[in-house]
Amino acid sequence: MANIFAVVLAERTDKCFSPVKPFQVRCCSTQTRKMNLRGVRVELHGLGHVRIRSGRVTYDKKETYLSFQAILLGRGPFQSGNDVKLQPGNYNFPFQFPLPPHSLPTSFEGDYGSVRYWLML
Repeated sequence: MANIFAVVLAERTDKCFSPVKPFQVRCCSTQTRKMNLRGVRVELHGLGHVRIRSGRVTYDKKETYLSFQAILLGRGPFQSGNDVKLQPGNYNFPFQFPLPPHSLPTSFEGDYGSVRYWLML
């Protein structure tokens, strides 16, 4: 069996995120053998993108709505320090991202643009 990392969203009855309730997630890991790693980092991003072509002219605009990063274990990129040595076993790293106090647009996919949110491990 291989080493496994997974991101699990917290159970919510309302299925809606707001600044009042932080975005809660946990990173789960099952290690079947020893593993050396620099760290575990999670990023939350939100991006709007519009692209319209009119004849030979293209109008292109991007807007960042969210860009958060959390170091759950070890060190981040470009930070000095020793690697983390994970022994075989199960690990849980709970964390949360605060959402901005202003409204965020909903996810959207269209012919001329999109609004996307994603979580990266």
